[in-house]
Amino acid sequence: MPVGASASIFGLISIVNHGFIPLGAIAAFVYYLSQKTNPPQILESASLPSKQLIHSSKTSNYDVNTFRSFQRNFCIVYILALFADGLQGPYIYKLYEHYGFQEFQIAQLYVVGFASSLIFGTITGPIADSCGRKNVCLFFSVIYIVCCLSKFSHNFWILWWGRICGGISTSILYSTFEAWYVYEHNQRHTFPENLIGNTFSITTFWNGLTAITAGMIANSMAVALGLGPVAPFGVAIIPLIIGGIVVLKTWPENYGRKDGNIFDLGKDGLVIIWNDSAIMILGGIQSAVESVMYIFVYLWTPVLCSTGLNHPLGIIFSCFMIAIMIGSNLYSYLTNIGWKSDTMLQICLVLTTISMTVCSVMGGPNATEQDLVIVYLAFLVKEIAIGLYYPAMSQCRSQVIPESHRANVMNFFRVPLNIITCGTLLLTHVE
Repeated sequence: MPVGASASIFGLISIVNHGFIPLGAIAAFVYYLSQKTNPPQILESASLPSKQLIHSSKTSNYDVNTFRSFQRNFCIVYILALFADGLQGPYIYKLYEHYGFQEFQIAQLYVVGFASSLIFGTITGPIADSCGRKNVCLFFSVIYIVCCLSKFSHNFWILWWGRICGGISTSILYSTFEAWYVYEHNQRHTFPENLIGNTFSITTFWNGLTAITAGMIANSMAVALGLGPVAPFGVAIIPLIIGGIVVLKTWPENYGRKDGNIFDLGKDGLVIIWNDSAIMILGGIQSAVESVMYIFVYLWTPVLCSTGLNHPLGIIFSCFMIAIMIGSNLYSYLTNIGWKSDTMLQICLVLTTISMTVCSVMGGPNATEQDLVIVYLAFLVKEIAIGLYYPAMSQCRSQVIPESHRANVMNFFRVPLNIITCGTLLLTHVE
């Protein structure tokens, strides 16, 4: 092996391994800053041009203990759901490979999942608004458990139907839970609206932390239970059951618009998006950022392994999660000192654009180890942007999407991002 190649290999491994602790220290420092400052008492209003901007006359007089109890109840359920989702992610591809499926068959199963989210997501939103968001969140636990159980089968078509259940579950996870929370926060409890972003900053932080934990648990269970890559899917059933029980016992029901059939409600959601520039802008931002995120999930491993060398992928994944935690705590700190959520969405777009541009230039098929060091650092920047993105987007959506069609509109946002992700995944498998 050439000397230069050896030095460059050491450089990449050194940055990954020796950078883990400093990155964790940065996360701890930003967390300290976010806890040291207090949320502003003046409610922020989104500066996006909207005909339907939801203004509030609520004051900042609220019982802190009541809010913390309500916030904690939601966060427990949502983090359990995200934890169950995170347990499965690292092992889906490996499971299909373990069952002996070819790469094109695995790609088909992935596409089925995204297509399911694309098709059924437009229905689950109106159903949640009209039939009850608590009911749909309970249905999430049931159908995701069915998805997990399907992974114990070697049959391609059972796995195919399992991916359909998984796609429906994903649509519910990233829309209906938030819709339920925003209604309870604004309508039932009348808490200050600027605290919505604080809640989703907490869930984003813990999502990063639980993703690291989920990866370690999934690996340990795969070995300890002797079931191989199917073990994490069995373990994921436990948090889904616990979360479902908490929802059943402690969550009140809430609705959007209850009158009208599902198709009329869906049509109304499209009309709302079309007639409101702010909602359309948010939908465009969500499609752009989250499609990049989903595509990144598939491509980061082959990109960093493009030189044919083995890199510490487990540590790299943990560093990505720490970067997300930095972003979420940075959001809390910046909002506490008066920054607005729409401003942070703009920062997120700039950071994502810069990082992906760097990756496109430096991460080609002829990339050297030195190039991959730069790509890795750009990936970290993108993950920090994602940590900023989730709470900022949740805050902005709470201000501009009307309560009557909240879950409906949020699921329509996922249509273009699923199309982009499916198209890109299919293109990567074109011979």
